[in-house]
Parts: sequence; structure tokens; C-alpha cells
Amino acid sequence: MLKDGKHVFIPRVTTERDSELVSTRGLSDLDPPLNRYGFRQPNRTMDQQEAIETGGLGIIVIPGKAFTKSGQRMGTWQGWYYPYVRTLKVYKRNLTVVAFAWRHQIVDFIPDFSHPEIKVDALLYYHEKE
Repeated sequence: MLKDGKHVFIPRVTTERDSELVSTRGLSDLDPPLNRYGFRQPNRTMDQQEAIETGGLGIIVIPGKAFTKSGQRMGTWQGWYYPYVRTLKVYKRNLTVVAFAWRHQIVDFIPDFSHPEIKVDALLYYHEKE
């Protein structure tokens, strides 16, 4: 995406329950130490923008523990994806939410745990012909 000149935003955890998506020009923009979730994140500088500051995103890729083919998602319950995606949808109503999954993460049913979840618009996974 970077080679094609696309704007790429990577999550940066700001507090235990909050995060932001910060623009990046490449892997060199990422801090070498891992954050508490086990991934490198951008070290925000003066010239980096936050996704909401740019008017929102067209597509966002989010993780999850389990998915149904109809787009239901069971998250990690860390809590910061839901409010962020909800806020992004205010700025960009046609935001597409995408998730990648392993075949074993596709389930027929996800229980309602009475807390908000994110509906996935496009679920990408390998499907073998039966």
C-alpha cells in the first residue's frame, strides 16, 4: 500500500482503554520496543496525522477471535476497537470493516455477551471446496 502511495495508519495505544491510528511512511516509523499487546507501534511525531484528523478512512482491518460468515465478530475485549470504529463511522459513513481469519476462527454462532461489537463488512478466509 505504501508503494502505491496510499495513506497507511497503524494503531498506537494511548491509554489502557484508548488508541488512535497514526499515519506512517513505513516500518522505520515504528518504535522498536513492543507495546504491552506485543506489537510495535508508531512514535507520533509532528508531521504524522491521526486518521480522524484526515476525515476518516475508507477501509479498516481489525482483529478478532471468532467470526461468523454473516459478519458477527467476537473481539478480544480489550475495549478500544469498538469506540474507535464507531467514531470513524461518524466521519466516514461508508467505512468498510475488514477482518482476516483462519478457517478455525469461522463459527456458526457467536453468543451475545451484552456488550457492543463491531460488524465486519468483509471477512477474508480460506474456504476449501467440499
